[in-house]
Amino acid sequence: MPVALAEVVSRIDATVVVVSCNDESWLGRDDLLEMCAGRGHVELLEFDSKRYVGAQIGIHDPAGQKVGQVSHLRNVERLAVCGPRAEVLGAVDAGASRRRSPIRPGCSLCSPIRPVRSWPRTIGFAGSEALR
Repeated sequence: MPVALAEVVSRIDATVVVVSCNDESWLGRDDLLEMCAGRGHVELLEFDSKRYVGAQIGIHDPAGQKVGQVSHLRNVERLAVCGPRAEVLGAVDAGASRRRSPIRPGCSLCSPIRPVRSWPRTIGFAGSEALR
C-alpha cells in the first residue's frame, strides 16, 4: 500500500499536497517524509491525539466481558504539507495564524502547541489547529 500512496502523492494535480497519517499507520515518519520530498519542500506537523473509542471499548467481547487490556490511549497525528517552498510555508503560516485561542481543555482536536522537527527545518508550532 505505501507504493500506491506514493504514486498518488507524486501524480496528484495540485500545487500543495497534505498527507495525513499517524504513528499507528503502516507508513513510518521517515517514509512519509521521503514520499512527500518528491513534491518539493516538506513541513511536518505532529500533534498528540486521543485514539478512537474502539481502543478503549474494544477489549470486551459481545457479552460485555473484559477479554483484553487497553494498550495506550494517545497517538501522534502527522500532517505532511509538501510542494513549492513559498506555498507550503504560506499554507502552514496561514493555518498557524488562524489557531483558536484559548485551547479548550480535553479537546483532542485542540492539543497544546509544541515544537516539532520539520524536514528540513524546524518550525515553532504544531497542533491540529495548524491547518484549519
